[in-house]
Amino acid sequence: MPDYACWSPYNAVCCVISLFVLLAFIFSSLVMTVVDFESSPESKELAAAPHSTAEFRLLLCRVLFAFSQIILSASAVLLSIANVALGLHMTWVIYSNIPYYRPQVNFVRCGCYAAVTWAALCLFALVNHILTPAQSSAVVLIGFIPSFLFGYLLTSYRLLAIQNKVNVATVGQLTSRLPAERQETVTGGYQNVPTVSENDPVREVFESDLITEVMARCFFKPKTEPGPESIEMADKIFRLGVQTFPSSAYLHVCYARFLEIYLKRSDLSQLYLDRAGYLNPSVMLKFIIYGLALG
Repeated sequence: MPDYACWSPYNAVCCVISLFVLLAFIFSSLVMTVVDFESSPESKELAAAPHSTAEFRLLLCRVLFAFSQIILSASAVLLSIANVALGLHMTWVIYSNIPYYRPQVNFVRCGCYAAVTWAALCLFALVNHILTPAQSSAVVLIGFIPSFLFGYLLTSYRLLAIQNKVNVATVGQLTSRLPAERQETVTGGYQNVPTVSENDPVREVFESDLITEVMARCFFKPKTEPGPESIEMADKIFRLGVQTFPSSAYLHVCYARFLEIYLKRSDLSQLYLDRAGYLNPSVMLKFIIYGLALG
């Protein structure tokens, strides 16, 4: 069988054209995602627009999936490693962010990415001669559903653990320190609000700024108008969360969105957006802040 190469004139032209088309697709996809930062229909119901950052990262991973098929096609080992790494990262994005308002969407997507990761692992085993082609095909088919269920159940367990932290008694105990009257004022674009010390037990409950938003979201149900008590509880979580993570631009934008939608406090919403702009937000957050400022 003769050797084949893609560097002869005709094949080289095809590769160059394919590369330019792929680069154009990447550029246009990123531009569209930046302009329409709520790229997922499911996330349009969220109180926090910044969850589109998760969609942005997932889009970038999917583009890299396609891009790696060309760049790394000469090395099956490197290609399989890249596929495994991207699959793991996409699974982690869903698991850590829980970005979708409907819980089942998070579970299904995490399960799908876990199944993709399983298939990539089987490819890695095949190209490194750990498995034969027949064995690899069988292992992929046998492990596809279990890997999907693993991602599904893992994310559902994580959300359940977060929900167990959130109940009226716990929220009431944690937020009892909050003053009855708001104390937000602006000095040079910053809110004068108290902060939680590093040794405060509240930090054990509020794991991160991402989890703080998910905890607040637990008081809302899809396609259901939240009651005054739910809005009040979520507001208290956000207020204490901002005190716990005062340098989180993400959480400030989340709270600004919440204030605008549920409390109709455009003045306070603008204060927290201004504050987020001073906290060195990511590029994606800057676009979101700009879009929210335009209304």
